Amino acid sequence: MAVSQQEARDALQEIAHTHDRAKVLQGYATAAPHFFIWGAVWGVGYVVSALSPPASAWIWWILIVLGCFGDVVVARRQRRSDDYRLTWRYPAAFVIFVIFVFATYYILGVVPNDLRPHATFPPLIVATAYCLAGLWFGRRFLVAGMLFAALTLGGFAFLKDTTLFLFWMAFLGGGSLILVGVWLRRV
Repeated sequence: MAVSQQEARDALQEIAHTHDRAKVLQGYATAAPHFFIWGAVWGVGYVVSALSPPASAWIWWILIVLGCFGDVVVARRQRRSDDYRLTWRYPAAFVIFVIFVFATYYILGVVPNDLRPHATFPPLIVATAYCLAGLWFGRRFLVAGMLFAALTLGGFAFLKDTTLFLFWMAFLGGGSLILVGVWLRRV
């Protein structure tokens, strides 16, 4: 039985679609552990900020370093197991992000009258980055970014008490990152 040109084209399109879908799903699986790491970092960081605001500055530095270390360990394991390439661009992008956040805080003032805007800013940047990633790497990133932004803005709008807002960010912000990691892992 001979295959027509149209059947051959359809088969090649289906193969291309399957290949593209496999890349998206692999990207989700690759990203999932990083969501777990940063969900835990944010959960602990916001709880410490709520319970002991004076300790929050140094604890965030420790948590960010631990999160970065965890990201590197996970990325190296993925590189070995999935031929995942960790290029210089990922750490460079993270450094640029951190410099941007601290430069913005410097401009806004180091000691805020209200901690809530300062606690809201990084999650909104991260949510924006996830939304942008979703435009190229899969809708789940877009949904995760929109969810994270909505939870952050909802807490900011309705929770005027700073301690309550920080707990909100710890459990719903950090928790949503962990849940998105679970969702990305289920491919």
